[in-house]
Amino acid sequence: MTLALSTSSPLVSVAVFDEDGRLSGAAEATAPRAASGTVIQLALTLLGDRGLASVSRIVVDAGPGSFTGVKVGLAVAKTWAYALAVPVAATTSFDLTGAPAAVALPSRKGEYFYRSADGVASVVSGLPADAASGEDVVPRAQNAGPLLAGLQFGDAFALAAHYVAGPSISQAKRAHIMGETFGV
Repeated sequence: MTLALSTSSPLVSVAVFDEDGRLSGAAEATAPRAASGTVIQLALTLLGDRGLASVSRIVVDAGPGSFTGVKVGLAVAKTWAYALAVPVAATTSFDLTGAPAAVALPSRKGEYFYRSADGVASVVSGLPADAASGEDVVPRAQNAGPLLAGLQFGDAFALAAHYVAGPSISQAKRAHIMGETFGV
C-alpha cells in the first residue's frame, strides 16, 4: 500500500493507493497552522486497523508551497519511511494536481507558483490565462498508477524540497538590543 502526503498548502491531504495504484481512500482538512498534527491524524484515521505497518512505500509533496508546510510533509515522510524501513519518493505539487500542461498554484498576495507547459517553474503575479488552477493538490485520480510508476523510490535521507522561490523574511524595522527584546 502506498501512502501519499501533502502539506504544502493550507489544505492537508492524505491518500492511500493499493498496489495497482488505485485510490483506496483519501482525506483532507484545512489546517493552515497545524499541518503536522493534522497529517498524522488523517493518515492514522485513513489507515484504520491496518495501521502504519501496512504501508509499503510513501510519496510526499515536496512543493512548491508553504515553506513550513513543505518542511512538515518532508519531515513526517522521512521519519515514517525510516521507522518503517520503506522506500519514499517525492513529487511536486504541480504533478499532484493531475494537470497535464501549464498549472498555477496559489501562493500569497495574488502570486502563483506557475509551471509552464514546457516545465519551467516560476512565481508570477496573477493567474496566467494558459494555466489550469490547482486550488487543491489532493491526488484525485482514481488511478495514480502512471504518477507512481514515474517516481524514483529510495532512501528517506535523499528527499529534498522543491522550492520555486526563497523564503520570504523581512528585516526588523529597528535594531533590537537584547535587553529591550527580552525585557531585561
